[in-house]
Amino acid sequence: MRDGSDSESFDQTVALSIGTGGQTLQVGEIVGGAYRLESLLGQGGMGLVFRARHLTFNQDYALKIVNPDVLDAVSSRRFAIEAQAIAKLDHENIVKIFNMGVHNQTCPYYVMELMTGESLSAYIKKGVDISIEQGLDIFRQMASALGYAHRKGIVHRDVKPSNIVLLPHGDSYRAKIVDFGLAKVFYAGQQLTATGEVFGTPYYMSPEQSTGQPIDARADIYSLGCALFETITGAPPFKGATAVQTLMMQLEAPVPKFVDIFDDQALAQQFDLLIGRMMAKRLDDRYQTMEQVARDIQRLIDGKSIAKTAADMENTAGDQDYDGDESVGDSARNDDGEIESSNVPTSARVGNLAASAFAFSLIGILALLVVTSGYYIFRGQFAPKRNVDPGMLIAKLPNENDVDGTVAQKETIKKEFLAVSPIRSTLVSKAGTICKRFNFPQTCIGEIVDVHNRSFEAEGEIFVTNSPLALSLQKKIFPAAFMVPEIVSTLGVDEFEELRIQLSQFDQSDEEIPIGESGKGLVSILETAQTWRRLNSIIFANIAITSDVVSDLGKLKQLRRLKVLHSKSDWKLLSKAPFLLRLMHFSVQSPKPAKIDPLIVALAKSSALQSLSLEDVEISDATFSRLADNRSVTFMYLGKLKLSRSMLQTLVSMRNLSAVTISLCNLSDDDFIFLAKCKHINTIYVTPSGYEPGELKRLEKLIPKLKVFNGNQ
Repeated sequence: MRDGSDSESFDQTVALSIGTGGQTLQVGEIVGGAYRLESLLGQGGMGLVFRARHLTFNQDYALKIVNPDVLDAVSSRRFAIEAQAIAKLDHENIVKIFNMGVHNQTCPYYVMELMTGESLSAYIKKGVDISIEQGLDIFRQMASALGYAHRKGIVHRDVKPSNIVLLPHGDSYRAKIVDFGLAKVFYAGQQLTATGEVFGTPYYMSPEQSTGQPIDARADIYSLGCALFETITGAPPFKGATAVQTLMMQLEAPVPKFVDIFDDQALAQQFDLLIGRMMAKRLDDRYQTMEQVARDIQRLIDGKSIAKTAADMENTAGDQDYDGDESVGDSARNDDGEIESSNVPTSARVGNLAASAFAFSLIGILALLVVTSGYYIFRGQFAPKRNVDPGMLIAKLPNENDVDGTVAQKETIKKEFLAVSPIRSTLVSKAGTICKRFNFPQTCIGEIVDVHNRSFEAEGEIFVTNSPLALSLQKKIFPAAFMVPEIVSTLGVDEFEELRIQLSQFDQSDEEIPIGESGKGLVSILETAQTWRRLNSIIFANIAITSDVVSDLGKLKQLRRLKVLHSKSDWKLLSKAPFLLRLMHFSVQSPKPAKIDPLIVALAKSSALQSLSLEDVEISDATFSRLADNRSVTFMYLGKLKLSRSMLQTLVSMRNLSAVTISLCNLSDDDFIFLAKCKHINTIYVTPSGYEPGELKRLEKLIPKLKVFNGNQ
């Protein structure tokens, strides 16, 4: 359970008392003979949630107990079903239950993990910046968790932002669904809710739930769509003057269209397809499973169109109709229950227009859609056909087709940079601190990043930290360097030690390697970078590593570090590059394709490689075993990998390996003990992701070599 509440404030004094009629709960009271109530965290429809400490283990938990004032036979049984429902679930995005019982023979309780995050509702109310990518990832996690619960026969029935807890995780969030208090378990003898009995929160209730009709997993899909809409816009899709009006809107009102809200129509059409199918009034027009929802959300994260899977939406209820006269052709459901159509209407054929919707930051969040009160959350109540004041938009994403720019634009940019060439830093004293002063043109070329990962837009006069610097070029926000690659040559040759380049991964179709002007621009930038005397590190994100790119990387004689994120490549091509054996540090994360066996075979032969970082990749045991003969690698980072005992044996066989970081690899205690027995591995770092504080403390006590690593790899 989360540590904190959404909007309510609670008096957490030492003498806090709750309940009447002889049933009183106080802070300091012992529940179940083992848990001391420390403070009140919040309350729901049936129960109170306390921070509680286990007297034996000295560990804090969240303890939920029925409020004695509302205790009756039905609520008691419902509470028991809630605990039993959660106890059945073992998923990283669902709150974990550890124990349950009855206090004083009258008050049922159960004990959950204590989470220090805040609810998504609190984030929305505070106006905390949530990027499009982060928001989609949060709801992908929720779709995965709820899909898992549905397969166990459990429907949540109260999905809303206040029941989604966010735990910071790297540049994004680990999301957990809480409060299964209204869960319905589809087993004989446990269906306590009769037809006509309405439970839920009006802002997020499906039409069938609003009228007390029998519900299934598709009700959760509708509610999740409402929550996603609110996360993007800052307001629920339907908000009447009264609860009854809101319920009537759920039944009859059309879903507000993003094409009437967003300036970027490609982005808007994709969200209209997603939200439209999640919130379809008719059950048959809605997504049928959470797996389908998760799959389409992942496609949006990957920059792929979901028009094909949502092509049948033109024939759904009136609120789902799109402009245009085209009719949907013959369609059928495949084995996964998805819609496949051979005749997609023009109005729904978004295809690669999704290109301009998604471009994600290398070291943070790109400004896809910036608004006055927060980067990615619109404020206010939305209704259909609402027009957003263009003045709200601080930054407009350039259209993909306009990136190359006109001849006149290119000449203007070139003259700006040539007028101040060469662009070099000078050391100056500012506020008692020695820093570097740059004087750039008014056209921003990108960002300068210091050793602390603080970024400064390279525009006009700027003062940056006197430290090794990186230049970050991000095509979607700062296209100048890709429009006119020559301007990179106006930068001083001694200024930057690292070059970070992020192209859109959507320059061409999903199945093709990007080519054309954008590809040529990248090659030209790399050719210029060959003159930089201090350059030793390259970070690529969302690019295609072509033969030209590999060739130019080979000409960077001082290159010692290469990091590749979310990039396409023929890994056989890169594995044959001679410069690979000169690298001291290599990192690959979420590559496309994910199988990178050729790279591992090549890197295993390197005598220069000191650190190797592998995240979200696919490697066979046989290929991974090639690393056993490597005598130079001293550190490895392993994230989101399926580590077999054979792979752990390979790590033990790497004689110079002295430290390893494990993140989201689901190793057992025995696996950690096996690694810890290796004498030359001095430290085993574990990232907090996927572990509760108590579990980490237990592991640290069990294995002295194990340390919690909170920094960035």
